[in-house]
Amino acid sequence: MAKKKVMLFIVEGPTDETSLSTVLNRIFSSATVKFQVIHGDILTRDFTSSDKIVAAARENAENDRKKIVDEANREAVSIAEAAMEKLLAKETSRAYDAFVNAAEGVEKHEHE
Repeated sequence: MAKKKVMLFIVEGPTDETSLSTVLNRIFSSATVKFQVIHGDILTRDFTSSDKIVAAARENAENDRKKIVDEANREAVSIAEAAMEKLLAKETSRAYDAFVNAAEGVEKHEHE
């Protein structure tokens, strides 16, 4: 299965997402571009050191990664289920046709 590239951008507000999303989606056309709006400046929150800022950014990125992976897994399961339903319908149809053909063959032999 091919790996899907995702680029996560952490932005302060919805206006940042709106202004950047069109351009970034064009630049990174081979990747899915996701935004996390944090509604404020991550650098001025209740953090006292750069380590805490980096840790918070990593935590946010990890949470979004989990959401993206879960979504991709749900899509993969849905695709597999649809393929199985199609295969099952095809095989059921084939078995029914074989049954009908066999029944018609038996009926012809009985009348001869």
